Amino acid sequence: MSKDIKSFFGLALVNIRTELGISQYRLAELSGLKENYLTLLEHGKYDPRVSTVLKISQTLPVSAGVILAEQE
Repeated sequence: MSKDIKSFFGLALVNIRTELGISQYRLAELSGLKENYLTLLEHGKYDPRVSTVLKISQTLPVSAGVILAEQE
Protein backbone atom coordinates (compact mmCIF):
# COMPACT_ATOMS: atom_id res chain seq x y z
CA MET A 1 0.00 0.00 0.00
CA SER A 2 1.20 3.48 -0.65
CA LYS A 3 1.36 6.04 2.13
CA ASP A 4 -1.77 7.67 0.72
CA ILE A 5 -3.80 4.48 0.90
CA LYS A 6 -2.61 3.80 4.46
CA SER A 7 -3.67 7.32 5.39
CA PHE A 8 -7.05 6.90 3.70
CA PHE A 9 -7.64 3.61 5.54
CA GLY A 10 -6.72 5.22 8.85
CA LEU A 11 -8.99 8.18 8.25
CA ALA A 12 -11.86 5.88 7.22
CA LEU A 13 -11.38 3.83 10.37
CA VAL A 14 -11.42 6.94 12.57
CA ASN A 15 -14.52 8.30 10.81
CA ILE A 16 -16.50 5.06 11.06
CA ARG A 17 -15.41 4.35 14.62
CA THR A 18 -16.31 7.83 15.85
CA GLU A 19 -19.61 7.88 13.95
CA LEU A 20 -20.50 4.71 15.83
CA GLY A 21 -19.40 6.24 19.13
CA ILE A 22 -16.76 3.59 19.78
CA SER A 23 -13.48 4.51 21.44
CA GLN A 24 -10.16 3.06 20.35
CA TYR A 25 -9.96 1.34 23.72
CA ARG A 26 -13.36 -0.32 23.22
CA LEU A 27 -12.56 -1.35 19.63
CA ALA A 28 -9.29 -2.88 20.85
CA GLU A 29 -11.11 -4.69 23.62
CA LEU A 30 -13.81 -6.07 21.32
CA SER A 31 -11.54 -6.97 18.39
CA GLY A 32 -8.60 -8.37 20.33
CA LEU A 33 -6.23 -5.91 18.66
CA LYS A 34 -3.86 -3.78 20.71
CA GLU A 35 -4.95 -0.18 21.21
CA ASN A 36 -1.56 1.22 20.16
CA TYR A 37 -1.74 -0.83 16.94
CA LEU A 38 -5.14 0.72 16.18
CA THR A 39 -3.62 4.15 16.86
CA LEU A 40 -0.84 3.46 14.37
CA LEU A 41 -3.35 2.21 11.79
CA GLU A 42 -5.48 5.31 12.25
CA HIS A 43 -2.41 7.53 11.78
CA GLY A 44 -1.48 5.73 8.55
CA LYS A 45 1.73 4.26 9.97
CA TYR A 46 1.00 0.60 9.14
CA ASP A 47 -0.49 -1.36 6.28
CA PRO A 48 -3.40 -3.33 7.68
CA ARG A 49 -3.38 -7.02 6.87
CA VAL A 50 -6.50 -8.45 5.27
CA SER A 51 -7.09 -10.41 8.48
CA THR A 52 -6.96 -7.15 10.46
CA VAL A 53 -9.44 -5.42 8.15
CA LEU A 54 -11.77 -8.42 8.48
CA LYS A 55 -11.39 -8.50 12.28
CA ILE A 56 -12.25 -4.79 12.49
CA SER A 57 -15.21 -5.15 10.13
CA GLN A 58 -16.54 -8.10 12.14
CA THR A 59 -16.26 -6.03 15.32
CA LEU A 60 -17.88 -2.91 13.88
CA PRO A 61 -21.27 -3.28 12.22
CA VAL A 62 -19.80 -2.48 8.78
CA SER A 63 -18.38 -4.61 6.00
CA ALA A 64 -14.72 -4.55 5.03
CA GLY A 65 -15.84 -3.12 1.70
CA VAL A 66 -17.42 -0.12 3.42
CA ILE A 67 -14.21 0.61 5.33
CA LEU A 68 -12.13 0.35 2.16
CA ALA A 69 -14.65 2.25 0.01
CA GLU A 70 -14.67 5.14 2.49
CA GLN A 71 -11.49 6.42 0.86
CA GLU A 72 -13.15 7.18 -2.48
